[in-house]
Amino acid sequence: MVGMTTKKVDGALPASFRKAAHAALDAALGPEACSLLWPKAEAVFMSSGQVLFRQGDVADAFYVLVSGSLGMSQLDEKGVAVPVSRLFPPEIIGERAVLVDAPRAATITALRDCELLLFPRGIFDTLVARSPEAMLRLARLLARRQVNNVSAPIGAGIGIRPVADATTVAVIRATNGVDAVAFARALTKELGKNATIVHAVSAKHGGEFYRKLEARFQTVVYVSDGSDAAWTRVCCGRADHILALARPGAAAVEDVLLIDRESSWTRRDLVMFGPGPTPGANHAFVAPDLGNQSTRLNVRPGNVEDIRRVARWIRGRSIGLVLSGGGARGFAHVGVLRALFEAKVPIDLVAGTSIGAVIGAAVAMQWDIDEIVARIRDAFVVDPPLVDYTIPFVALTRGLKTERALARHFMGVNIEELRIPFFCVSTDLSAGEPIVHRTGQLVTALRASVAIPGLLPPVLLDNSVLVDGAMIDNLPVGCMARLGRAGKILAIDVGDDLAFVAPEKRGWASRCARAVFGVPEAMPSFVELLLRAGTVSSDIQTRMARDQASLVIRPPIAGFGLQAWRSFEAIEQIGYDHAREVMKSEAFVNLQESLKT
Repeated sequence: MVGMTTKKVDGALPASFRKAAHAALDAALGPEACSLLWPKAEAVFMSSGQVLFRQGDVADAFYVLVSGSLGMSQLDEKGVAVPVSRLFPPEIIGERAVLVDAPRAATITALRDCELLLFPRGIFDTLVARSPEAMLRLARLLARRQVNNVSAPIGAGIGIRPVADATTVAVIRATNGVDAVAFARALTKELGKNATIVHAVSAKHGGEFYRKLEARFQTVVYVSDGSDAAWTRVCCGRADHILALARPGAAAVEDVLLIDRESSWTRRDLVMFGPGPTPGANHAFVAPDLGNQSTRLNVRPGNVEDIRRVARWIRGRSIGLVLSGGGARGFAHVGVLRALFEAKVPIDLVAGTSIGAVIGAAVAMQWDIDEIVARIRDAFVVDPPLVDYTIPFVALTRGLKTERALARHFMGVNIEELRIPFFCVSTDLSAGEPIVHRTGQLVTALRASVAIPGLLPPVLLDNSVLVDGAMIDNLPVGCMARLGRAGKILAIDVGDDLAFVAPEKRGWASRCARAVFGVPEAMPSFVELLLRAGTVSSDIQTRMARDQASLVIRPPIAGFGLQAWRSFEAIEQIGYDHAREVMKSEAFVNLQESLKT
């Protein structure tokens, strides 16, 4: 605990701290344990960024968090620290390693100034002998964490919350032409009655003021209009989530430079005020650098639904929708979307691969279901794109019909301009790894995501050879989870393994040709084999992705081939009917209820 201050809990400490610490200990372990432990307690004071202990350290004490916020992180297989959860008062910290005499299982870092109570390891002997109530509380706490899995710790402990759930928000002005105070007020209203807004007039207060404020309210919105750099620094320093407000074409203000772009715990997002994905509207704007994990949220001025989306984003109550690839069976996505729209299920982030990327982009454009149906029919049914065959120097088709179909519906739109945040996945053959497209021309990203090797020519971009994302990740739930913005992930998987259960219905010419050359009727065609070969390698990845999703919808469409372009209505109806049944399930009801808490 280098750099931290440790003091005996006695009359020399402020009465306000002693009162708060006593209340936290009582809430954590009960009054009996509180009376036993209080004389042995030491006060620990930490500054933001300091580490309480590291993964692998010897467990020599346990703690109770009195004020502030701590971050729990664990090392992944590459030795990189990955944020797991946020800890808030009156959480007990480090007790498991002390109880079982094991090394620390995680690293604990102060996310802002913190106050804790420290209890040496030997104190457990006193608790075991004299306070069965405290030991029972600890046993129940450990059991809850075991059941809930602390790596996804919603409800796992007294004060454990997922990384996506922010309790303090900083709203700062990144460019001229935005009203940070008005936006913060509207956001605070949508965050609910247990949220409050703090202006620059509060800068004169000390740490005690902020501790009480953050203990009293579920969410505190700190707002800076850019007139006071010191206050902006306070706002950013206390924030779990920073929203930088900007307007296209407006000059940047210096306050945006005060944002810490290195912290893996503070989320940083750009809120862009504008009309929406109008081709060419925002291309000239150079967004401030908020770090690699930042996301752009497009908000129409005064639009309540857009503000509500930001509020869900802040509270960790957003829904991320992930759509898989699967050729013509992707039409089932449209049916599921129809059911979701009818049920008014909010969709706050969208991701997809292959045809799932195209339909996901339609959702991100905020087209209604009738427009989505019309555009998908036009792009894939009225004039199927995969029929402009050529001499196969690179692929069986030239890809021109695919490019024209995508251009008809998405030309001139950049991914970052979409009303709903969106990304799609392609595969880089040069590096053998997935590429996540979060910025740039939407048409180019979609064309790469659908570039089935051997069937469509690859896309050459930035010295990379890009093909269909389904080769590596046909259901990019993991990418959505790593983004850290979706409270719940709803996945639609149409890439069923049983792709060749039923043979394609073939015309008389095809049947005659097969008879002449002795090809069995059930044998898949060359195009069908290419389509399936583009997804089969990611089947294991897809099964892993299903485990990461909050809910997976898998329409029963195995009987339809990957080229069943003329079966749009039948496949769409199956998707719709299946989604309606899923919505009656306990899993779906629980998902909806969890978004309200």
